[in-house]
Amino acid sequence: MGNTKAKLSDVLIDSANEAKVKAAFQSYDKDGSGYIDKEEAKQFAKDLLRIAEKQLKTNRKDILTPNISLEDYFNKNFSIMDRDGNGQVSFEEFKEFLQKYA
Repeated sequence: MGNTKAKLSDVLIDSANEAKVKAAFQSYDKDGSGYIDKEEAKQFAKDLLRIAEKQLKTNRKDILTPNISLEDYFNKNFSIMDRDGNGQVSFEEFKEFLQKYA
């Protein structure tokens, strides 16, 4: 992993910036495998919720619908990111997710 660390909130604002997206990806790829696995992705999901809470000036129970648990929210987002269904998210999948949903 590189020494560059990007704040996720900055990456969401500028998801077209390849260097920022790469730095964010590497910060979630804790084991340096080149992929974000399901455990590593949980922190990404938590960070997304934290950013939404801050930007919307609300808390997560108001962001998540009453029918969806935090685990369901995570599983839904992970399955959207993991387009090929191999149980891990590549850099390209991560970048496309941010560009489409950020």
